[in-house]
Amino acid sequence: MTARRKYIRIICWSLVVILIIMAGIVGVMVIFFSTSASYHHGQDEYFSKVDYHLEGSVKSYRNVGGSYYLIEFTPTTFEISKNKINNGDSHVGVYSSDSSNVIIIASVPLSLDDEIVRIRISTTDRLIRFNDSISNKLRTAGLYEHDLPDTQNGNFIKF
Repeated sequence: MTARRKYIRIICWSLVVILIIMAGIVGVMVIFFSTSASYHHGQDEYFSKVDYHLEGSVKSYRNVGGSYYLIEFTPTTFEISKNKINNGDSHVGVYSSDSSNVIIIASVPLSLDDEIVRIRISTTDRLIRFNDSISNKLRTAGLYEHDLPDTQNGNFIKF
């Protein structure tokens, strides 16, 4: 009987370990999917508050982390028909109060080998086009918003 009891105890503990591992996997999946859904909801909320089309010549750009770049450009087309961004809201970038300068945070595709010369941004198709050839999804600046100029002094306006 003792060998049989040992065998049953081993099976029970093995099942408990398997259940704990499965619960952990399910927990990670729930966190992943809820975070993803929250991210998409935040992006949809942003795009419900703005409507713009910008094009311009890039003055400078620098990497701020990963594939994200701080891009400064002089607009040749500047059409903002809706901009209801509040203080705590996520945003793509800022523009100068006289509309002569735009600074954004954007994810640049790895396939872009050339220097960034021209940029086109549109909320209609939610795309950023680089050099009229390669495009990437338009997203809010997220973690890199702190790299954008401060809007408290009134010189820059969030969009």
